[in-house]
Amino acid sequence: MRNIWYSMKNLRFVALLPPAVLFLVFPFLIWCVVRINAYSQDNLSTIGELAQMLLPFSMIIWPAFIFRQYVEGGAREVIFAYRKGYFPELCLYGGLYLLLAAVLFFVLSLFYQDVWWEYLRVAVQSIFFLSLVYAALFATHSTALGLMAPLLVETFFVLLKDELPSTWSPFTFSSLAKGDVFVASQGEAVDKYVLLLLLSAVLLAFGYWRARRWKG
Repeated sequence: MRNIWYSMKNLRFVALLPPAVLFLVFPFLIWCVVRINAYSQDNLSTIGELAQMLLPFSMIIWPAFIFRQYVEGGAREVIFAYRKGYFPELCLYGGLYLLLAAVLFFVLSLFYQDVWWEYLRVAVQSIFFLSLVYAALFATHSTALGLMAPLLVETFFVLLKDELPSTWSPFTFSSLAKGDVFVASQGEAVDKYVLLLLLSAVLLAFGYWRARRWKG
């Protein structure tokens, strides 16, 4: 825990970015959507899409910048990464973010029904992004390339969301029904998210293997 505290402290203002996204940026965007459209039912679909596009990506900020000192650092950092794979800390950072996100969705649950279904969906997407950046960082030994991996995945599926089958994308936009945005539609396959979790497990295992195997 002490190492985690020092790592977060060394990030300085960067450490505040994920909480700022959760409790400042995202609520502000919700306010803008509601303000512009005057409480239209279309707002619900927009809010759901914003949650899926913004929240999972912001989860990777902590581990990506903290990992930088290990994947691009000197011998002592390499040894630390080699011995532990940095996996326990990865789980703690991810768990802390999901806990903060749960607070956000608790507040949203005061205004929308069944909001926890959307939280589970965002949580699975966040775990996928976290595992992707973990694998990319230790595979490439580059923070920039590690950050680009989830960014490219998100950009690709968001831009082509209307052309690709929904089952191919980690995001779910078509199921966000007007007036019931936070409830998964009857046509949405749960298997999609089970497979996404399995893919996340494979990426985590690969990243852990690379971190343990890496000797500098």
